[in-house]
Amino acid sequence: MVVDLPAALLARGGRRVPDRLRAFAWRARGDHPHRAARPGRAQHPDLQSPALWQHRRRRQPQPADAAPGDGRGHRPAGPFQHARRGAPGREDRMIAAEHLVRSHGGRAVLDGVSLQLGDGSMTVLTGPSGSGKSTLLRILAGLDRADAGTVTIDGMVASAPDVCLAPHLRGIGFVFQSPTLWPHMTVAANVGFAFPHGTKRDRDERALGLLASVGVADLARRYPGEISQGQAHRVALARALAPDPRHLFLDEPLANLDAPTRAVLLDLIRQQVSSGDVAVLFVTHDREEMRRLGGNLLRLQDGRLTAMMTEDAG
Repeated sequence: MVVDLPAALLARGGRRVPDRLRAFAWRARGDHPHRAARPGRAQHPDLQSPALWQHRRRRQPQPADAAPGDGRGHRPAGPFQHARRGAPGREDRMIAAEHLVRSHGGRAVLDGVSLQLGDGSMTVLTGPSGSGKSTLLRILAGLDRADAGTVTIDGMVASAPDVCLAPHLRGIGFVFQSPTLWPHMTVAANVGFAFPHGTKRDRDERALGLLASVGVADLARRYPGEISQGQAHRVALARALAPDPRHLFLDEPLANLDAPTRAVLLDLIRQQVSSGDVAVLFVTHDREEMRRLGGNLLRLQDGRLTAMMTEDAG
């Protein structure tokens, strides 16, 4: 027996038919009770207005010369639109921190700290243990937030009281005191994972190239548990350079290494600066490292940042 589904839905022995089922029955039969009484778009003069139906139109491509907010469909420029337009010019490649304040347990770790890190520069940061050096690096990299102050990266505001740009969007490579390699991945996979784009073959080729630049290409297929501490630090440096960062932060990366290994890694870091492609902020307590790296020497103590001469490190 064939049942007229719409009729069956509308005739249920006097019981109330749910609105959603009633609407389904009307659509199936095409006899909505109000359809005839309601004028269609072609009959009603008010429904001929283009403005009423404009929201239904698909968004058209905008002309290249349309300025934000010019009435041609563009949204106003957001605070991070510069990052979406492409890489900044060399004159804009700078990190600028202004009046950073950070407190822990009622003690001011950073008290109005301001600094600038220019393109291709080497900056060495020193100071007593617990003076806030790591905190400063983490705030600049977006891993921590300041209580007050701003951080501007490559011409855009990255940190402010109401703004916090994600760390992976800041163009900063970070090397911690511990190599922090993923133990379940090979050395090549650890480095290749940091590449944001490309096929697996492209990532593997670039990873091998970076490992060769730090002298550990022969370890590509090994796991972190199968290499030495010094080799792990080289891999960590290669991974930090993998996304082609504009700035490189190193938080006492050589503290637990022997002197020959430290000398090799210091030369690798200086080569990155001499190429002019990356600005380095290096944290250390070692006076020999300060002398070998050169560049701008800053001291953080009692929440304040002061400049030092290279000979003062001795």
